[in-house]
Amino acid sequence: MLCVSLSSNPGKFGTVVHNAGYRSLGLDWSYVACTTNDLKGSIQAIKTLGIRGCSVSMPFKEDVMKYLDKIDTVAKKIGAVNTIVNNKGKLTGYNTDYIGAKESLKLLKPTKKHNFLVLGTGGATRSVLFALHDLGFTKITISGRNYIKAKKLADKFDSEVISWNEREKCTNEVLINATPIGMYPNTRYSPVSKIYIKNLKYVMDIISNPTETRLIKNAKSLKIKNSNGLTMSLFQARAQFKLYTGLNLPMEVMKKAVSKYYKKKK
Repeated sequence: MLCVSLSSNPGKFGTVVHNAGYRSLGLDWSYVACTTNDLKGSIQAIKTLGIRGCSVSMPFKEDVMKYLDKIDTVAKKIGAVNTIVNNKGKLTGYNTDYIGAKESLKLLKPTKKHNFLVLGTGGATRSVLFALHDLGFTKITISGRNYIKAKKLADKFDSEVISWNEREKCTNEVLINATPIGMYPNTRYSPVSKIYIKNLKYVMDIISNPTETRLIKNAKSLKIKNSNGLTMSLFQARAQFKLYTGLNLPMEVMKKAVSKYYKKKK
């Protein structure tokens, strides 16, 4: 059985984690990362080739929805899909990003009294906002480089909005980066300055490549409690694995595989 990922710039995380899971459970499955700029053609290929599952990465999480046969209720509410399951030629879209965001927030442990600033306007941002509301957080401000998209998200998720140029003037204790700023290969960038981070209590980044973005490095150096994108990725991938196979992938297997991979890279 074959599962794939679709991205304009795929990383190795999904390949490492899913294939480790298949081996540990004795499944004759394989997971392959694919680069594409033809989303419609790729989705048709999934049907034609009988590919069981597909992970969808930036920037396709919203656009992919129009090519699917069915959208899960949660994914429909979020307005973004990061997981596709093929059941006899019928493609259903799910969102496990919000599960990853939700579990990461639980580990970070901010409280209801805290104010959140969420950076970004894409599909991943939608998942983060849904997770925040699902956990009962209400003091949320959104900022994105596209103000119109940020305003639409703020209206949809009952949040405030602030322009990108004014983002560091926002009074908040928790920062969540849901933009690609700092992602490989542009690793020297951060969505906010180190001076701004100094006044925060919590920092969360959804980027998993690299595992320590400039944002997370700055937070660590200032002893600000933080959660990196790898944490979120592990939780979302575990949920994804269950959708593909119907089986539970032990977190220990995932962590061991990822740790081994990153040690080889050094």
